[in-house]
Amino acid sequence: NTAFKLRVGVRGDLLRKGFWDSYKVWDLYGEVLVRVETSNTAVCDEAEDDSIEEDNIAEMIHDACGYTNVEDNNNNSEDNEEPNVHATKFYKLLEDAETELYPDCKKVSKLSFVVKLIHLKCLNHWSNKSMDSLLSFFKEVLPEGLFVPNSFYEAKKVLCDLGLGYTKIDACRNDC
Repeated sequence: NTAFKLRVGVRGDLLRKGFWDSYKVWDLYGEVLVRVETSNTAVCDEAEDDSIEEDNIAEMIHDACGYTNVEDNNNNSEDNEEPNVHATKFYKLLEDAETELYPDCKKVSKLSFVVKLIHLKCLNHWSNKSMDSLLSFFKEVLPEGLFVPNSFYEAKKVLCDLGLGYTKIDACRNDC
């Protein structure tokens, strides 16, 4: 997936072209598909929302961690237990998604910065060493207090928390 579009553009494409009839609904992950009959004469008024919409990182975190319909309920005084490891990672990811990369930065959060940076690495076939060099250069030239991972390894740990890790196989899974 190398095409980035604003939500308005995607909505327009869906209204013009429709959706796949063979789309699999992932109902175990909380997705609900509502069928809407559309005609070929559907009109998309893209002018109604010209504002640039933010990436919905929080929704991505909920999908990755398997939490759906989670409500923030801090009023419950009976629940004084510490969150488990998965919940702690989930809350850390949500915090990173809401934390501005630097003061008054509304477009990019700590989490979206790392995700987009690793996406660029993959699209452009950057080596791990080039990524480490770029991150150390960012550390040198950008003001202190700005969140920049120290290395590609540190940035990659964020993806593991999102469920995008991998298992390294030495030679063969079957020991051959």
